[in-house]
Amino acid sequence: MTHCFRERKFVTVINPHRRHNPSGLPQLTRHALERWRERVAPAAHPGDIRLSLASFVAMGKRRPTPRHWTTVQPEPGLTFIYWAELPSICAIVKNGVVVTILTRRLCKGPTYEDPAT
Repeated sequence: MTHCFRERKFVTVINPHRRHNPSGLPQLTRHALERWRERVAPAAHPGDIRLSLASFVAMGKRRPTPRHWTTVQPEPGLTFIYWAELPSICAIVKNGVVVTILTRRLCKGPTYEDPAT
């Protein structure tokens, strides 16, 4: 995390490239970044992938139980991050690390038409 001052206001800036994460946000794995690019943002610039996933994780709500469409069963140490701005996306977190990204379309099958898109 990086701190800076702007117009006498203290602003916290998330630095998604930093490996040590004192903010309490989960770390991002290479696999999760690849799944984000593949499933959520295939047209995004490669440099924006980490930032967009880090933003999703920071803005999303972490919960111990998955939404009804998620195909992963809850277990100890496993949490699910959802964000209202992207309701058909789920980040799977295991022991403080984002291990993969699921989409509603992926969980429902290839013929599913997501109403949010």
